Amino acid sequence: MYISKKLLSKKICIVLVVLLGVLLFSGCNIKEKIGEKIVEGVFEKAVGDEVDLDIDGDEVTYKTEEGEMTFDSENGITFEGEEGKTVIYTDVSEWPEDMAASYLPKIKDAEISYLLNSDKYCMITVDNIDNEKYANYLEKVKDKGYSKDKFESTADDLNMYSGSSEEGVVVTLYYVPSSKSLQLTVEVKTE
Repeated sequence: MYISKKLLSKKICIVLVVLLGVLLFSGCNIKEKIGEKIVEGVFEKAVGDEVDLDIDGDEVTYKTEEGEMTFDSENGITFEGEEGKTVIYTDVSEWPEDMAASYLPKIKDAEISYLLNSDKYCMITVDNIDNEKYANYLEKVKDKGYSKDKFESTADDLNMYSGSSEEGVVVTLYYVPSSKSLQLTVEVKTE
């Protein structure tokens, strides 16, 4: 994936600090500007790089040499760096149709509890998927051409399927019947 572990751990720290900063310094413009400067200083100490911070209502954007990250309570977290864009959402209301998620067939009435989507990688967790809905979706995946280099396994409480397309896109499904949870991953290996 495109976000290094070091950068991701910094991001988690930064998001928490930003949220605290937004809560403490929301209100008038003077407080907001003072809050931005204080939080920028904390970011710079945490990250070790120069940080440009912008707080606009409930949206917080920070820029470093490695890229730009935006946190917004409605749209989640977006990171844009040299290698593209990565978006992380929770409680998604509609099936994603862009970036790597565009390679997956759509699940009707999907209850998406987690989505990470970038140009080259996607991970989606879907809740309330019964056995029949999983079997139907698995057939859609196979029908879409993800049957090259396939691997299929069924254990006590885990069904797994992995296959790739002729173009080099790998799709993997992990289904846990007891929790009715389906995790989908897409890895785009095309050039």
